[in-house]
Amino acid sequence: MAGYKLTNEIIDLSEAVVWDLAKLEWGLAEVYEADEPERCLCGHFPIKEVCVLLNQRNGNRTEVGN
Repeated sequence: MAGYKLTNEIIDLSEAVVWDLAKLEWGLAEVYEADEPERCLCGHFPIKEVCVLLNQRNGNRTEVGN
């Protein structure tokens, strides 16, 4: 179920409205180790290694677990 939540959250932050196109808008901006456990966009907890994604079309940023 977490995969669908992540897919829907990424689509909501994208210009495209379907996953196959929306995922092409995103690139990896950075990866860091969190000081405290965080929650992934998909809802998974805890995550320590955080991937920052940047949408190349609209400038949106989001963080997900690795």
